[in-house]
Amino acid sequence: MSNKTAVLTALQTIEIQETPMPTIGADDVLVKMEYCGVCGSDVEFFAHGCIGTNVVTYPFILGHEVAGVVAEVGENVKNVKAGQNVVIEPGIPCGHCEHCRQGRYNICANMKFMSSSPYDGLLSQYVSVPASTVFPVPDGVSTKTAALVEPLAVGMHAARLGDVKA
Repeated sequence: MSNKTAVLTALQTIEIQETPMPTIGADDVLVKMEYCGVCGSDVEFFAHGCIGTNVVTYPFILGHEVAGVVAEVGENVKNVKAGQNVVIEPGIPCGHCEHCRQGRYNICANMKFMSSSPYDGLLSQYVSVPASTVFPVPDGVSTKTAALVEPLAVGMHAARLGDVKA
């Protein structure tokens, strides 16, 4: 089976390349991607090759606002099943630091954030990710709409922090 990936190969240059089909471990999920939003960070990495001191090393894969369909699950995975529509949390916390232990994984000291150099993103036909980062999409919500969950969550979090009211 082939896996096509949009690869940022140089400043302002994206090439569609055949990449190896991802494999999954016991705690991973293989997702067939359906939609990927374009975040402001993706635009900055594409246009300027960096965001502040975070500089892209080419080749690099963009994309973290995503939704797709579970193609396969590892033997220990219980939260999703093959054929289910899902969104992927782009941040992979360590699970062991003080913040993670307090349930505040979003500020993990050792966060690996997909599509933030040096961690590749998800703009590929198939991706393998930890099951802990995969969440089912409710019935009646399309994967096109679900791809907007990550930017919506960021906005909602900012509004809560700023105590914004209707």
